[in-house]
Amino acid sequence: MIKQWFKKFGIAIVCANTLVICGIAIFICGSGRFNQSEPTNATITYGEFPIRLVYEMNGTMYEIEEVIICYFRGMEAFTPMRLWRAELASGDTKIVLLEEENTKSILKPKRTNLKSVVELYLSGGAYFMGDTQNASSEYAKPHIRYSEIFVEQIWNGAPYDKYESTALTNEQLSEFFGIKIIEFTYGEPIVNSFD
Repeated sequence: MIKQWFKKFGIAIVCANTLVICGIAIFICGSGRFNQSEPTNATITYGEFPIRLVYEMNGTMYEIEEVIICYFRGMEAFTPMRLWRAELASGDTKIVLLEEENTKSILKPKRTNLKSVVELYLSGGAYFMGDTQNASSEYAKPHIRYSEIFVEQIWNGAPYDKYESTALTNEQLSEFFGIKIIEFTYGEPIVNSFD
């Protein structure tokens, strides 16, 4: 009797349970806001901030004066997060201090990089626009960043390029690249409010 009942209704119950579980998972993942507070819009959505970098490399002095433009891009679709953009007034998205190809890795000395780059990383804009919820780490501020592009492994017979980066101290810049930072200043973040 149980066997006949299961044949008649068992498959339907399993399918119904599967649909309910999938529906709950889609709701939780799709909304991305489960047990999280809803972010609010920023009162100030645009700002311009001066940045100045003076450094010496191989006996030559370099001076960069720019303006970082930050603006609100909207809300993240699946997480409670405001999105900001930071770019330079000149139209560039980054300032490269040094770029080299086929160099030994600093992060993993046994590796040879396809490319190594030392650049001024601007930040995503949250730091300057006073969005402390989205700019909580020290790396949210502008800093000198070192990046390596290298072949990590062979996947399906084709090279697989990988990217790795880290912030650099003034001592590391001097030791590894002969770059001495003379001055590095940038504008203070605004005091923003969110409604």
